[in-house]
Amino acid sequence: MKRSLSILALILTSLVTAHAQLQTMPVENFETAPGRKAETIDHATQEKIKQSIEDDFKDWRLESVLETKESSSSTMIWTNGEHRMVVDISYLSSAKEAGKQLRFNLATIQLPRYKPFDDLGDAAYLIKTDGPIMFKKGEMVVHVCGCPAPFTFVERFARLISTVKDAQR
Repeated sequence: MKRSLSILALILTSLVTAHAQLQTMPVENFETAPGRKAETIDHATQEKIKQSIEDDFKDWRLESVLETKESSSSTMIWTNGEHRMVVDISYLSSAKEAGKQLRFNLATIQLPRYKPFDDLGDAAYLIKTDGPIMFKKGEMVVHVCGCPAPFTFVERFARLISTVKDAQR
């Protein structure tokens, strides 16, 4: 019984510590409606992102791409054997609408456990303590998730995608 209580106390302490390390933002600071989608997926940007990932991550291969024209979004699934990376990109009608969409996405997280992530895109957030990363760059909102993949891959994919968008300007 003592051992069970000790383990429970350790778990609770860990949870409180982890929660304290993450910022939570009041939901009222966020949008209650999504941003206005672009009329089409930006295929030129999509191709540049794909090519950059293929060039920089030689041992990763593109497993599938799912485009949803109604929501102007695409999902790319990359694999390298044991790891899988999911890159979801939403194309919005403007940078302002992309900001609105990012805030809306954050507001829909059941337990708002995220913190700002520095030096990535126009605005970026780390969800939980070790990814995924959600960021806005221009008129795109990007969600990069390793399932499973080490956080270093998640961050490298996100930074590369952000750089591709920079090169277009």
